[in-house]
Amino acid sequence: MNARKAAPPYLGFVGAVVLLSAACNAPRDLGGEPADEAEPAAAPGSGQTGRPVVSPPPGPAADGPIYVHGPYTLYKFEPQKAVLTPVGEFDCLLSDMSGTADSGMHDLAVDSSGRMYGVGKIRGTSSEVFNAQAIVSIDKQTGHCKKELILDDKLLDPQGGLELRGLSFVPPGTLSQTEEALVALEIYGAYIQIDLKNQQAIRIGSLNGNVAGSWKTKGADIVSIIGDETYSTAQGPQQDERLVALDPRTGQVKKDLGSLGNTIFGGLAYWGGTLYGFTVSGRIFAVDPGTARTTEILIKAPADTRFDGAGVTPSAPILPPG
Repeated sequence: MNARKAAPPYLGFVGAVVLLSAACNAPRDLGGEPADEAEPAAAPGSGQTGRPVVSPPPGPAADGPIYVHGPYTLYKFEPQKAVLTPVGEFDCLLSDMSGTADSGMHDLAVDSSGRMYGVGKIRGTSSEVFNAQAIVSIDKQTGHCKKELILDDKLLDPQGGLELRGLSFVPPGTLSQTEEALVALEIYGAYIQIDLKNQQAIRIGSLNGNVAGSWKTKGADIVSIIGDETYSTAQGPQQDERLVALDPRTGQVKKDLGSLGNTIFGGLAYWGGTLYGFTVSGRIFAVDPGTARTTEILIKAPADTRFDGAGVTPSAPILPPG
């Protein structure tokens, strides 16, 4: 059963801002903006594996944000202030205002320099796969997005049919010795490395490793933190939703951290030692990464609010507020 916190009386609306009531961990600033927001640098490519070479950020968490999105709208969430702020609309995506799972943005990822990428269904052209999934770059100040890599089925799997629902950067020392690497998780558990420099998407593992297994996923989001774990959610032999830690080199489940019951997160993020889960029904939960215990952060928002994904830099702080 999910514990809930009552909303404090002093929170209210700021424009179209959704204000949240739970006391959350104090956040930290993401750091400097990239030099050119409209033209983010390509994601790093492949490299040699090894141990991580980047130290976790020191000190307690300061202000955020975590980025979260619906099918067509980008928000930022500041955990300490418990505030969700609309940023803008994604303008490169296939428009299907029914809000079905196949339309809009499926997930996003932010690197340690603040550059943002997403995966979703874009408006195709006559020379491309129409209505294909694609990796896009995103201006995190406006939501403007631009195609970087078309992901047709044959690129991901000769038999086709893969649908990416999770996206994250993993720390240096995992898939590259010196760079963060962009990875994706597919709904049936395939683990994909995205190499924008070489325009490749390569299957490098799965939730079950190289053997047949019972792990699969619906939410499929993934978040990887320097100095902590690579987290996701999946269904195992018990058939309930589980919080799991993955091997960032292979995507294989290495720890089952506990049951989330029937709560399925469309988005998963992290700040100051706490995970945050975002549901397609517009609910937000703080999640203890050690026990999977959830505490709902009550929100006052339009009835049709939904969250399909979330993202945060791998260098997000791992210490709670001091």
